[in-house]
Amino acid sequence: GEEWFPVGEISVESMRERIPGIDYPPTNRIHVWFARRPLIASRAAIASSLFPVGTDRRIILKTLAIPHDRDVVGAHEEVLRAKAEKRKIKSPFDWPQAYKVPIGEDILRMLENAGIDHPVILDPFSGGGSIPLEAIRLGLDVVANDLNPVAYFCLKGTVEYPARFGTQLIPEVRAFCEKVHREAKAELEEYYPLSPHEEVFSYLWARTIRCPHCGLTIPLSPNWWIARKDSDRIAVRVVSGIDSDMCTFEILEDPEKAGYDPDCGTVSQGGAICPRCTSTIDGDAIKTEAQAGRMGHQLYCVCTKIPRSRGRGKIWIFRAPTEEEMFALDRLGDLDSDRLTALKAKGLIPSEEIIPGSKTREPINYGMPHWSDLFNPRQLLAHATYMEKYLEAKQGLFSRLIPGTDEWEFATAVATYGAMVFDSCVNYNSIQSRWDSTRGAIRGSMDMQAFPFRWSYGEFDHARMLWPWAVEKTIDSLTDLIALMPDTPGKATISNADAQALPCAPKSVDVIVTDPPYSDNVMYAEVSDFFYVWLKRLVGDLFPVQFSDEQTNK
Repeated sequence: GEEWFPVGEISVESMRERIPGIDYPPTNRIHVWFARRPLIASRAAIASSLFPVGTDRRIILKTLAIPHDRDVVGAHEEVLRAKAEKRKIKSPFDWPQAYKVPIGEDILRMLENAGIDHPVILDPFSGGGSIPLEAIRLGLDVVANDLNPVAYFCLKGTVEYPARFGTQLIPEVRAFCEKVHREAKAELEEYYPLSPHEEVFSYLWARTIRCPHCGLTIPLSPNWWIARKDSDRIAVRVVSGIDSDMCTFEILEDPEKAGYDPDCGTVSQGGAICPRCTSTIDGDAIKTEAQAGRMGHQLYCVCTKIPRSRGRGKIWIFRAPTEEEMFALDRLGDLDSDRLTALKAKGLIPSEEIIPGSKTREPINYGMPHWSDLFNPRQLLAHATYMEKYLEAKQGLFSRLIPGTDEWEFATAVATYGAMVFDSCVNYNSIQSRWDSTRGAIRGSMDMQAFPFRWSYGEFDHARMLWPWAVEKTIDSLTDLIALMPDTPGKATISNADAQALPCAPKSVDVIVTDPPYSDNVMYAEVSDFFYVWLKRLVGDLFPVQFSDEQTNK
């Protein structure tokens, strides 16, 4: 009970892992997974399974790196009171987040003194790897299993490789990823033309349908905000001309002053409103048009930064697309363009059909029956080009290595982190990626663990900006994971099997610690296919058994 197991303290420290503005654990940042358990709660589950009942509370708190001489729960309640009363206070938490505290020999010795002699831990539903990671941090050997190949891939990069190879990974991963970027950038820059001295942070697109009453191509968006902050209130106004069936867009730096309400979009309750003839098109009619292949895309704003005229730093500039940008898009054309056709012929574009399911019905309903349909042509071109360069760099990485050797395994680890970088790019650059006007940033496609239809979306400059950002994000997370490891971590054995038929010898496991999947709450298999169809092409040769199926096991 709570007399010896510190439920309150563990709950508070688990919440501290999720405080906005304080970096989340590296397990959460290195690759998307759809359920992340707090590290400190995972360690508590392992420790409480190992220590005898009645173990001194202070020993358990020390194992969890939670101070035993502080009122942890009281500090949390103080923060809640101040928040409720809208008071600003100095944080009462004057100790580090528990998960960040290095696990030293003293903690490992406490486990030994309690008669815990190198037990083997099993987590048959390991998912993103919180429980296995905390097990090896405690110096314990762990068998980490998951049926899902994307989870298996995450476990290799989150648990096994940081413990096995440590800091020697960092320069090699960086060199590999920089080589991929150099090669891809040279081929892609022409598709992302720039004005002098600017960096493009997002291209804003709206999906379009044709008005059945007046013929106008309607750009679809529930609102037209670009920046919705205290300092910046910027929007676009849709201008529907008489002479053309295409809308144009006017950037308004003070929409309120202009008497314009950006919250009045062209979409309401699943239906569309024509800005020219004001007729409405209901949701079923929109889906019918989409399924017939008659839903398009229109670029309406480019979000850029330029250097300040005086002093340091950069300022946001929101502008209409230039003729040069529109020409680059016209040259790219649709999926039948020569470059895309060549990439598709090489098998670099995931043209697999989306399997209908609880969360995958939505894209199919809106005329996107293939995984490649979740990307516009320029996004597909960029991702497939980066894949082409990744595969060439990977071939060089393994060119003189013998399978099964330590060198081969190290190269596999480097390629794994390169694939994680690629997956970050896919996540932040699809037609599921939203522009967040309150933050001035693109949100990841998988932040809702589903595929709700996006009326409008943000696109990265994937010739210059996206890949280097994803590299830094991945390397920062990997560096932090390595820093969490003790001098002698436990050994992790990662498996991809049915939990009812695990590759474990009889009586080889001492303790099972797990958090089983939540039935239909999150459809892991369905949503993970978003990554699986790319990973199969990236690392399917390195993990041939795990990536042998067309899509994940349902």
